[in-house]
Amino acid sequence: MEPNVNATELNNQLVIERERIQNVFGANIRKKRKQLNLTQEILAERIGVDAETVTSLENGRVWIGLDNLVKLSIVLEIPVYAFFIDYERDSIVPVSEVTAFFEDAQERFKQTISENISSAKTANYTQRHRRQTRSHTDKKRSNKISPKDESRLHHSD
Repeated sequence: MEPNVNATELNNQLVIERERIQNVFGANIRKKRKQLNLTQEILAERIGVDAETVTSLENGRVWIGLDNLVKLSIVLEIPVYAFFIDYERDSIVPVSEVTAFFEDAQERFKQTISENISSAKTANYTQRHRRQTRSHTDKKRSNKISPKDESRLHHSD
């Protein structure tokens, strides 16, 4: 029997669970940081982020990549899974929720990389085209353009 959940309900549930995961994660960072008598600034320095990022992590407003998650685990001296223990509810955030969260983060990362590559390609094409146009204009101005060069310039556009 298939569950009777529509896309809107599923999306709403995802948002709620994402917030729960981030809040549990952030609370555990704060708790362990304070147990070790670390300031947000010191923790930030040790994992290679700024203090504002640590504040946002502890408040459940942002997420970090896997590398920084491992760094947090090392600096705070706890295993990665311990970030996902919900001590208030005396439960562990289900692995499926954590996995879904990382998969979503991975997709956002892939999309960002793809957008950056696309932007870089567009910028590179624009710069190359401007250089070719300037070169063509400069040659025409100097009246030293040969028919062969003229043909090549028109075919390269």
